[in-house]
Amino acid sequence: MDSGESLKFLGCFETYKSNVKKLKFIFLTKPNVPIYHDGHFVGVIGIEIDYSAMAEVVNHITLYDNGYAFLNDSEGNIVYHPQIDVTAMETQPRVPDGLLSNDKFIRYSFNGAEKQAVWLKLVNGMRLNVSVPVNEINAVWNKWILEITVAFALLLVIFIELVRAFTGRITSPLQTLTSAAKQIGKGNYDTELSYEGNDEVGVLTASFKTLISDLKEYIRNLREMAYIDALTGVGNRMALRRDYDSYREREVTVFMVDLNDFRLINDTYGHETGDRVLHEVGKLLKKAFGKEHCYRYGGDEFLIIAPDLSPEEIKEKEEFLKKNGPVISKDGKGSDNGNDSQAPAKASFFVGYVRARLTDAAALRHLICLADEKMYDSKRNRNHTLAAGRNAVGSVPDPEMRSSEYTVQELRAYLKAKSQKHALARVVDPIERRIIELGEDGSVNMTESCYGIWNSKQKCLNCSSALACRTGCPQHKAEHFKDRDYFVESQPVKLKLSNGSVCNAVVELVNTEKGNAANRKHLNNREAENAGSAAARYLAQHDSLTSVLNADAFYELARELLKTIPAQSWVMITSNIMNFRLINTMFGEQKGNEVLAKTASLLKELAESAGGLCGRIGSDQFAVLIPESVYKEERLTSIVRALKDTYDSGIYRFCIHFGVYEITDTAVPVSVMCGRANSALRMIREDLTRAVASFDDAIFEKIVMEQTVLGSFDEALRSGQIRMYLQPLVRKDGSIIGAEALARWIRPDGTLLMPGDFIETLETAGLIHRLDRCMWEQAVKQLSQWELTEKSDLFISVNVSAKDFYSIDVPREITGLVTKYGADSSKLRLEITETALLGEPDACDSIVAELRQRGFLVEIDDFGKDNSTLNLLKDIKADVLKIDMSFLAEIGDNERNRIILKSVIGMADALGMDVITEGVETEDELSILAEMGCNHFQGYLFSRPVPADEFEKKFSAAEQNAG
Repeated sequence: MDSGESLKFLGCFETYKSNVKKLKFIFLTKPNVPIYHDGHFVGVIGIEIDYSAMAEVVNHITLYDNGYAFLNDSEGNIVYHPQIDVTAMETQPRVPDGLLSNDKFIRYSFNGAEKQAVWLKLVNGMRLNVSVPVNEINAVWNKWILEITVAFALLLVIFIELVRAFTGRITSPLQTLTSAAKQIGKGNYDTELSYEGNDEVGVLTASFKTLISDLKEYIRNLREMAYIDALTGVGNRMALRRDYDSYREREVTVFMVDLNDFRLINDTYGHETGDRVLHEVGKLLKKAFGKEHCYRYGGDEFLIIAPDLSPEEIKEKEEFLKKNGPVISKDGKGSDNGNDSQAPAKASFFVGYVRARLTDAAALRHLICLADEKMYDSKRNRNHTLAAGRNAVGSVPDPEMRSSEYTVQELRAYLKAKSQKHALARVVDPIERRIIELGEDGSVNMTESCYGIWNSKQKCLNCSSALACRTGCPQHKAEHFKDRDYFVESQPVKLKLSNGSVCNAVVELVNTEKGNAANRKHLNNREAENAGSAAARYLAQHDSLTSVLNADAFYELARELLKTIPAQSWVMITSNIMNFRLINTMFGEQKGNEVLAKTASLLKELAESAGGLCGRIGSDQFAVLIPESVYKEERLTSIVRALKDTYDSGIYRFCIHFGVYEITDTAVPVSVMCGRANSALRMIREDLTRAVASFDDAIFEKIVMEQTVLGSFDEALRSGQIRMYLQPLVRKDGSIIGAEALARWIRPDGTLLMPGDFIETLETAGLIHRLDRCMWEQAVKQLSQWELTEKSDLFISVNVSAKDFYSIDVPREITGLVTKYGADSSKLRLEITETALLGEPDACDSIVAELRQRGFLVEIDDFGKDNSTLNLLKDIKADVLKIDMSFLAEIGDNERNRIILKSVIGMADALGMDVITEGVETEDELSILAEMGCNHFQGYLFSRPVPADEFEKKFSAAEQNAG
């Protein structure tokens, strides 16, 4: 259509529009019918078409950010598009390919972008299309998925936490209960349970808390019962051991309390009343001294340890006990005879006490013994009646009296002071029953018999001095003689003689007063004892089996003989039958008695023929005193042969040894003379080839040394006289890898005692463990000081004696020292001798295993010194083998020694043991040992044992040389 036609159309269209507008309500017969003119859409019947209004409506149909709606006709021509101005285009635009599809969802491309459309067919045949970019559709879904996922995850976390919180509320108390149950199983009852909910778990926790509380209370009661005497309510002896540490290093007063005539109470009133009285005594003592200080020590004996009491307080306690004896009656209210007007009977006490500073367990035992003696002294010396309730308290022992050694001059001064307070103060030999006269020049002399004060011809059967000497504790006795009462206190002492030897003696302090008839029944009647017959005296002096003098009579009569013939020189002979117990075991006690009787007969014949004495001073030991002028060793060897000919057999070899002491000082006690003869005898005790040995200066010096060692050992430990010397352990080139700790005793005067001077003595006396522990502590302390220095790689070997295992818990002691000083246990090596390991290999293997488990290295020391056995290497799993120097004695000339030594080194190496050879003194020995495979050495070739500071200098020098 040309322009003219167009204008004509437009004019007609406008006219049409105007007419239609006027007629739209008149001619509306069928709405929604489209009208076309010359193929162009004009409108819809009944509706006025306003393009701008239609465009506005369609334009509002949008989805997402870039979505839109548009219209097209049935031919695919775009009628309206919000992004296309259809009227301005020369050619009417068409919808993209594929958009006319009848599919519900249509994918198509427009301007390079993927689109998706949905459509709606209108009544007039047009289609309303709604189109959105594909990427926006996916973005929405991704966003929704992400948001849903996050929300779900958040909900899941919240759910899990809620579940955990809920379950934790239940399981946490259950876990706590389980843990508490495990702790209780291990014996720990102090577990805390804090959950207090009202639910089932709370109820269970509360019940468990109650159970634990009841269990703890039950255990406390059990423990209390273990330490409390059930009848009296005071502590028992176990409690005394438990409480000992609380009294140490304190000034204490030790009381011993005994009920007067308690047996009579039981016999008169019955045991039920006796038990009640004991119960009342316990209550009384607890009230007076406090429960924590009272102990039941025996049937009717009580012990009180009261710290820090003044003399005034002690007096108050004494008065309290006097006034408050428990009532004795079956009902506990009055007398048992039905007479209510009669006052009830009251029990009374015997009390003894001592006051001193408590230093150690031995001191406590000594104080108890003293208090006990004071208590018995009050019982013997005072009159008590059951109804009167009188009490006596023993006095405190003289603080000047020491339980230690006294020189002659010191004891003279003490006796002089005591003689002003006592009727008699003297020193006696309780074995010989002689008075010891103390000279101003330090000499001693045995004078008349100590029992002469009773005008007696025989020893006292109740000799308190002999008992004091045997027990080491003071003793008391009371005697009645010629209308007077005598009270004797016997205090044992050690008397140091001018030649350095020490003997036992007793200080006797005697008081006397006019006899009291009421007391007489409580005292020993000396006159009646003196009236014994001669036959009784013979039986009292002679051994019933052998008919020779018994020990007491021999000592006493030997002294008498020495005094009777003072110008005579004498010889003391003692004997000992080797392995006498074996005779009784193999052949019976009757055969043993026969051997003793035969031996006594021969020795008695020897003594009587020479004008001497013979006595049995031990189970199988005899003593003979004869003049030196008639002594001949052949007489003793003939006795040996006679006994051997009689008792030697195919299964037993009889052997008897004699020790001989030529008496040079008759003033010393006879028991000391026998002791010196025994010292000579000990030199050959294990020798089957010798029968007789004589006491000489060398043996005497050894005895003096032994006494010196034992007498000063405690002070040496306290004052640090025992020093640690170190002997280096080295490689072949001389570089130091460690050291062995060796004990040296440096006395205050500078004298140096070597181990040979004191080790054997301490072992014999059972004190070696105290020396070893001292050395262990010094070694551990030294290792601790080296810890952060250039010496931190060094180790120290210490000796462990066989007897240590019987005296102390070795693993526990050594571990305690390492913990105390913070040392490295692997740097402390423990040398256990071959002899100790061979003694009880099973027990030693267990101890060695425990020591190694605690981190210590164990060395087998002195291998090859005695009876080495390969079983030792098999059974004892040690870390180091120390070969004894005896293997080196003939190493240069003895090929067999070389072969054995090389084999031992090889075996030890194969067993994973380090090998150290000790005693290396020459370069040749070092070279030979190195060729055999030994890598570590010890000996004088490298260094003697030196003090620790000198060892450190040697180490520094060796390190510099090695560098």
